Amino acid sequence: MSANVKNNKTIDNPGDAKRAEAGRIFWRDEDGSLLIFSLFLLIMMLMIAGMSVDLMRSETHRARLQATLDRAVLAGASLEQTLNSEDVVQDYFDKAGLGQFVTGINVVETPTSKMVNASAEMSVGSYFMNMLGVYSLHAPAAGQAEESLTDVEISMVVDVSGSMSQAASSGGTKIDVLKAAAKEFVYLMQCDPDAEQPFDNVCVVEDDTVSITMVPYNHQVMLGEDVIQQFNITEEHTHSSCVDMEADDYNVIPVELDPQLVDPLALPDPDPDVKRSTQLDFWTGYGGSSQKGARDHKRECQPNSGTHPNGSLYSDRNVHLYENDYQDLEDAIDNLYAYGNTSIDLAMKWGAAFLAPEFGPAVTNLANNYGIIPTAFVGRPFSYTRPRSKKVVVLMTDGKNTSKIWVEDQYRDGMSPFYAVRSDHTAIPGNNWNAETDHLTVYSEARDNAGNKPYRH
Repeated sequence: MSANVKNNKTIDNPGDAKRAEAGRIFWRDEDGSLLIFSLFLLIMMLMIAGMSVDLMRSETHRARLQATLDRAVLAGASLEQTLNSEDVVQDYFDKAGLGQFVTGINVVETPTSKMVNASAEMSVGSYFMNMLGVYSLHAPAAGQAEESLTDVEISMVVDVSGSMSQAASSGGTKIDVLKAAAKEFVYLMQCDPDAEQPFDNVCVVEDDTVSITMVPYNHQVMLGEDVIQQFNITEEHTHSSCVDMEADDYNVIPVELDPQLVDPLALPDPDPDVKRSTQLDFWTGYGGSSQKGARDHKRECQPNSGTHPNGSLYSDRNVHLYENDYQDLEDAIDNLYAYGNTSIDLAMKWGAAFLAPEFGPAVTNLANNYGIIPTAFVGRPFSYTRPRSKKVVVLMTDGKNTSKIWVEDQYRDGMSPFYAVRSDHTAIPGNNWNAETDHLTVYSEARDNAGNKPYRH
């Protein structure tokens, strides 16, 4: 009797022994193991490559969405954009075939800036990652664009004619309403554009970026003697500082400056083109139709100095050039008073002229030699084409032009029919005469053979 014994076990069947040995050999054999590992690697590589394809597709769509959004918000935020900014942004997406993916558009606009932000999102279906349970990828886009003006030049043209003393529908007088609006405007422009009443005087506007010129007007605009001397002005007198404009003067924006201010080597102009207004009072009748009694507050242009019968200074109605302090402007606004007729065309002429680049030498002179304008504004008015700057004329008025009177050209010099026949403090009956403040000068008003007056409306 024979038997195979191994590991204390007896194998009675030789076939079983062979199979056991073959199993041991197979178990120990490493042939083909790399193939299995390679199959696992191949599957992983295919999965990674598939994920990459899905991610690349998602990024392609996201980049297209972001590029469209960037262009859209830049166009919407442009200060030169005249269309509604929200509509502009949406239209960009619609034209790109992406309009349905816009999730939000927000526009914040102030007088000196515009900010537009937008967001969009699309879902990109996956081709390979869905095997892992990821059926889509989100492709978001967001952006914001803002354009602001670093330098702003404003002319605020305010109506102080007699009609402004009338009652306003909201209560008080029209001049009261104008003063409140003007003070609010200068605060918003030079302190905080986003402020709401009541103001806290905490300013966020950078100093010396916004200049405001205030131009009070009735039938005339009072410049002040220092300012009027910057122009190529006639020198009949220096009692007042207004200018009579001709029709052709309204075809151009600038008012001609003193040639020696523009070119220090230039000779004085023997025949200045800018005509100073006369000192006549065409309103106060005295001694018949051929004579006029001149009272200071009723003159064509009120004097440079002195006090109005209402207690205000005549100079309170002078222009204020290139102010950088809203509090100084508010004080000047408070001092305004209503009197006289209305010449909106003349006022707008001056409002625009003070912003014309040709006025630059006068700004420099008034800043450096007179202290009337802050030196920070030397170099203004800027060119019309200067980037990131803006010029604005704001007109505040209650109505339309009335009448203005001025002396006919042929009577401005030479043997004029105007001459003083007396000058004193004698009262004019029925004209609310104030002997303390009113000075009477009676002028002869000779007329030609046809009876025409030497002045006109």
